[in-house]
Amino acid sequence: MVLAVHTIVGAAIVNQIQIKWLGYLLAFLSHFLLDTIPHREYDIEGLAFGWKKKKFWNTAFKILLDSTIGFVFIIIFAKNRSNLPQMFIGGFCALLPDCLTLFFWLLKNQNFSKFLTGKIVSAVEELKDMNKTNWYRRFHQAFHLNNLNKRPPLIWGLMNQLIIFLTALFFL
Repeated sequence: MVLAVHTIVGAAIVNQIQIKWLGYLLAFLSHFLLDTIPHREYDIEGLAFGWKKKKFWNTAFKILLDSTIGFVFIIIFAKNRSNLPQMFIGGFCALLPDCLTLFFWLLKNQNFSKFLTGKIVSAVEELKDMNKTNWYRRFHQAFHLNNLNKRPPLIWGLMNQLIIFLTALFFL
């Protein structure tokens, strides 16, 4: 699922729940629920090329743009402006599961030092290996019912996300 959808859903949940800590927890958990819905997502393998490579920056730009779009839509469509800070936190909470995946990947096999020196890290192989060795990666991946080999047709993968996105905008 693209990050903007996770962000909007997390913000919508926090906006509807009066007990904020519960809203933040539900926004975090919503990420896993959304990942069970068949969807399409863009490739992030460019991150494995290290910060000195153009492929890295192209991928980093996609991720930053995707995240920013979610937060901009929160600003534009929020009906209760006084609740914006809490909705931003909810949007961030919904992104945390993917942030944790990146964090665990960076910690594995000195990937962080490889990243800093601009060396190529075999992201696909490492992520496959993490599915076997890292408890969090196994947990998170278990929610992705559509793995890389069985992705839904593009139109259905995008339509599912669009419907969720538009529904969540209604609850901002």
